[in-house]
Amino acid sequence: LGSLMQLCSLELPGCLRVGDVGMHSIAHLRSLLSLDLRGCSLITDQGMKAFCSLSSLRSLDLPGCVRITDLGIAELAKVTSLRYLNLSELACITDQGVKSLAGGLLSLEYLVLAGCVRVSDAGIDFLSELPLLYMLHVEDCPLVTEEGAIALEGRSNVTVIRYRV
Repeated sequence: LGSLMQLCSLELPGCLRVGDVGMHSIAHLRSLLSLDLRGCSLITDQGMKAFCSLSSLRSLDLPGCVRITDLGIAELAKVTSLRYLNLSELACITDQGVKSLAGGLLSLEYLVLAGCVRVSDAGIDFLSELPLLYMLHVEDCPLVTEEGAIALEGRSNVTVIRYRV
């Protein structure tokens, strides 16, 4: 990876062999602004620890990285430069993981939690603490109700998308 040290964007969607070891290699790409790892289902909470060194990372796609739990999300919350985060279809994420995000990602503007079936109204309520968040996708989150979405919108500048357009 030595010749790629100035790489700004990396897209590896569906690379089924990318796992935690690959994450530690990617962590050396300090200029990385955007990373797409959708469908890299071998990445676990251990691999999330590698993200801490990516202090320039602004955009991260992790849909379908089904081995990531709240523990990994707590590690991810240390990447305070993130502005866009897609965690679609991460069924192991709960309200506790959302609370971790709200406590760390103060620059976050756009969050996708579509298909995170264990996230509820209580979880999205924590997101009112994010001053720059303006868009939240919670399609296919059965524990997020219309009332919860309206309550969040009433306390913040967030637009909550509950249904697929």
